[in-house]
Amino acid sequence: MNEDTSVPAPTESGELSISGRDWSECSPGGLGPAGCENSEASVFASYYMASRASIRAYLFTILKDAAACEDCMQEAALEMWKKRQADWSLLDFRKLAFTYARFKALSWLKKNKPAAHLHLSPELSEKISMLITSADTSNNNIQTERVDALRECIGSLPTKQRELIEARYAKKHAEALEVVAIKQSLSMNTVYKQLERVRTKLRKCIHRKLDRRS
Repeated sequence: MNEDTSVPAPTESGELSISGRDWSECSPGGLGPAGCENSEASVFASYYMASRASIRAYLFTILKDAAACEDCMQEAALEMWKKRQADWSLLDFRKLAFTYARFKALSWLKKNKPAAHLHLSPELSEKISMLITSADTSNNNIQTERVDALRECIGSLPTKQRELIEARYAKKHAEALEVVAIKQSLSMNTVYKQLERVRTKLRKCIHRKLDRRS
């Protein structure tokens, strides 16, 4: 892509603006305001608009702060715009966008140091990110609702049950589950049984929340 030094910036409505233009009407199909079609900025903006809901949902699983999510999204967009490539596909864009968003979110957490119970573990957040990036982009709204429901349901779990879930999705989950077993004075057999009950509880919780929103 061309060496354009202009970068995306939020408009007053919080949408993406590039080179002074509000690109919120650009779409992956190339439709939008006059001059939106077939331009470098419109391709970038259309990818951003197609991905923003799932990126926002992912960031919220980490930050649980709407304002911080918007800031991190805009900062990630700035970095993406500076390093854009002409041959990016939507999938390429989404993968890199989640990577940049994650780094921005971790940086925010490091600076602001919120209470530990306010955000998910990095491993669990990474798992949710993988679920989002692998989702069909045509079902973006549905996926966003499911991720939001999952986040809420995990957040509502009692401490011991949440420890089980986060241990299960740790990089070394077998060791993490053993630590939980020792901490909670449980046998490994009991740990796995309780983990299955928690999973069932989460599935039911997600279904209830989605039913209420439909």
